[in-house]
Amino acid sequence: MASGRLKILSCGGDERSAWADIAILGTQPVVSPELAVLLLDHYPNLAEHACKNAQGGARVQAQREPATFGDRIIGALLPHAVEHLAIELLVRAYPGQVFAGNTRWISRETQQMRVRISHPAQTALSEQRATGPDTHEPQGSTSPGSLIPLSSPSQAALFEAIELLNGLLATCQ
Repeated sequence: MASGRLKILSCGGDERSAWADIAILGTQPVVSPELAVLLLDHYPNLAEHACKNAQGGARVQAQREPATFGDRIIGALLPHAVEHLAIELLVRAYPGQVFAGNTRWISRETQQMRVRISHPAQTALSEQRATGPDTHEPQGSTSPGSLIPLSSPSQAALFEAIELLNGLLATCQ
């Protein structure tokens, strides 16, 4: 089992987007005030991300248009934080490119969500990438030690965002 609070169940993608199905482990499925401070200290631009989540975080008192993730970070579901963190990593790696994401429930009962990140044409990102194909060994994978070929920078960012968030969650315990 993964040491963090998020576990990748499966992943995939196509020429337009990458996705990861994520299980929320433990009893605290949302961003706490302490975690929000850590995230915003490490990634201050998260506060300015556009966020069209109809529900928003559980503690959102007032809505303003346009809403930002900073308005909704406390009480946001952890996979929603993964979505914004992955986009932030991509924006840093590929300046001038536009990325978008969404997070939806697969099963509320089993606390599983799908995070999807869209990306510009794969050729544009491939031209910007300086290294060869990436691989990643996810924490808590069903076949430990197996490398998963990453089909896109968006998928790599999802894996990295989950690892980063699990690391920050460990410091909040």
